[in-house]
Amino acid sequence: MIIPFPGLKVYFPYETIYPEQLRFMQETMKVLQRGGHGLIEMPCGTGKTISILSILVSWKIQHGAEVGKVVYATRTTGELDKVLAELEKLVRYIVTVEGLEEAPVLGVGLAARKTLCVNGEVSKLPSAGEVDAACYARTGSMNDAGVLPDIEDAAEGGPRCGYFDTALSEDAPSKPLPKGVFTLDSLMEYGKAKKHCPYWLSRWALETADVAVLSYPYIIDAKVAESVTDMFPPNSAVIFDEAHNMDNNCMESLSFSFTKSNARKAKEQAKALAKVIKKARQEKPAALDAEYASTVTNAAASGRATGDASFELIPGNMRKAEHFVGMLKRLTEYFHERFSQRSTRIEAYTPAEALRNIREQVMVTAKQLGFSQDRLRMLLRTLNEIGEHYRELQLMVHLLTTLATYENEGFKVVLEPEEATTSNTHWDSAFSLVCCDASIAMRNVFNKYRNVILTSGTLSPLDMYAEILGFSPTVSVSLGMTMVRQCAFPLIVARGADQQSLDASSEAILSTSFKTRISAQNPEVVRNYGSFLIELCQAVPDGIVCFFTSYRYMEEVVVAWEASGVLSDLTKEKLVFVETKSISETEVALANYRKACDIGRGALFMSIARGKVAEGIDFDGHYGRAVVVFGVPYLPPDDQALNARLGWLEEHKQIPTDKYRAFDAMRQTSQCLGRVLRNKKDYGAMILADRRYLHNERREMLPTWILEAGLDRPAHLNLAADVATNMTSKWLTTMAQPVDLSEELGRSLLGPRDVLTILAPGHDGDGPNEPAAKRSKRDPAAR
Repeated sequence: MIIPFPGLKVYFPYETIYPEQLRFMQETMKVLQRGGHGLIEMPCGTGKTISILSILVSWKIQHGAEVGKVVYATRTTGELDKVLAELEKLVRYIVTVEGLEEAPVLGVGLAARKTLCVNGEVSKLPSAGEVDAACYARTGSMNDAGVLPDIEDAAEGGPRCGYFDTALSEDAPSKPLPKGVFTLDSLMEYGKAKKHCPYWLSRWALETADVAVLSYPYIIDAKVAESVTDMFPPNSAVIFDEAHNMDNNCMESLSFSFTKSNARKAKEQAKALAKVIKKARQEKPAALDAEYASTVTNAAASGRATGDASFELIPGNMRKAEHFVGMLKRLTEYFHERFSQRSTRIEAYTPAEALRNIREQVMVTAKQLGFSQDRLRMLLRTLNEIGEHYRELQLMVHLLTTLATYENEGFKVVLEPEEATTSNTHWDSAFSLVCCDASIAMRNVFNKYRNVILTSGTLSPLDMYAEILGFSPTVSVSLGMTMVRQCAFPLIVARGADQQSLDASSEAILSTSFKTRISAQNPEVVRNYGSFLIELCQAVPDGIVCFFTSYRYMEEVVVAWEASGVLSDLTKEKLVFVETKSISETEVALANYRKACDIGRGALFMSIARGKVAEGIDFDGHYGRAVVVFGVPYLPPDDQALNARLGWLEEHKQIPTDKYRAFDAMRQTSQCLGRVLRNKKDYGAMILADRRYLHNERREMLPTWILEAGLDRPAHLNLAADVATNMTSKWLTTMAQPVDLSEELGRSLLGPRDVLTILAPGHDGDGPNEPAAKRSKRDPAAR
């Protein structure tokens, strides 16, 4: 379908389109035309990815001078490859419909060496760090610096990588890839066929690529962003997909924890580096002299200083390699001494206080610390040392450089004492630099690029999210979902069905509040959850996914169910699988869960809010006919780094701690609920099993599309477990009936003629099934 927007022909590779997709394109057009940034919440399973690719690629093709590049940021490698697959489908459609001989754009994804390596000896190594180290040793590339290698410079001695060397000999960096879309698989196949390294091909291709797909850190994390963002001009359009946790991603990218064991290893690494320098001074002194000159050149290139000022900018006692490593040794001793001090209390400092203490103890200034990361990077590169061998030393230096860089901004330093727990585990003492202000990481992104769009199915409340990230969006909108039939069926269960063990004047209240969980007088909470889940397994066919608030709580509940016989009763109805902290174990459990659903046995998957499953696994179709959230997934109350952030938000952005905790809990809840609805043909019950969801303030923080699916109606609220089970069973029976898709045409599914009607001059722009009066109050267009 070709959609005729005013001044833009939008290519869409399907014959029909959802009203939500068309509306999403309209809102994105506003961002592109007005400039500025957008915050767009779109229901899960309604095609965000292809919608935004369609309009941005079309805009790039027809208004190339206005859009430098389309930069699409994802959370995971799996999502990255899905985006590339959608882009490939779109470009193939454009080539066909326009009768082109070659693709009009180059689209490429940037992934880690571990993902893209085709060198047989290197790719079989077990960890990403080992792959990075082996790649560096064979190519002379500096994985920690994140910069492109000097094409003329080869690693001295040892085996070489033929794929990398062949690419260099054939001048691949000047024109690495032809027009077209390269998924990760097709990029690796291309690399094997040409005998070129796919990893470096993708990095070189960023210079000429029209569409770049990469993970968040390449945009927001200063540790790696510098290596690629210089290739993205200011008039680029940057998209953050699944951006509901963007604030946490930003703060984590600038936060560090340096433990007592890290300090011990860093001390040994500093000693080892001193020996390497001593040997290099004897064997190749000219290289060490040239290394300082390179450091000065880099300072000038970064814009921090020019000419003679570059020389003055770098403190004198850091210019000579031996002096610099002597400073690093003193810093490792500083941390060793701090960790050796016996303390039972948690200490918190401002960055200025921490820097003053370092200056007084070891005579190292903030100016010296500010250059330490660049200095160490260049030194390791000159010595041809593998960064992986100095991991803890680099961690210490990166923490201190960040501390010095943001001395007067939104950071806290937290020193936590050593602690032994009752479970025979041991918490190492830690010096943590905690970023409290997400806007610090996003500031450069918003300032540099003309358009930045954040989108997800779970961004609400939008005004608070924009405040946390520190920007004023040009467009801020939460889209509802048009449905001919009710694909989502949300319910709030507040009372248990079995009330025999309770006082006759009370009810079996369902809640996992901390106070309720720890009370020995409330075993009925766990029992009622178990009874409810058994009934639900009897009523719901195929797959059910349930989410607990934490691993600890899930373990406590499962142990109690095992003792009471609930677990045995559950296994009679469905096979039971559990998410663990091991990624590989969880992947095996998911594969067997799907197999159980496929063969008709049915399955129950127990998972964790904020875990791998909640954040990235889809349970579409019969894999997820119901999702249950046991409790409200609040952040832990005893996390010191988190408490520092919450205190900063309350002081500087006037966001009360309780309000932020509720906001975060509800977006995590929304993520859990959205796992079972991945397209409009799909359907699933969404059950919130905790009375606290009845509070209007919390419930209104849920996305528009979930509220409008039923939580705005009293009949879906404050239900007993048995009533909720009966309602779910009847609804599923209705939904399982054959569907006449012709009923959707013109309402929840639009053809070309419907699109022309909506886009016609004078039309109010609403979808056929979405009158303005019924839109959410959070949708600015409804005002």
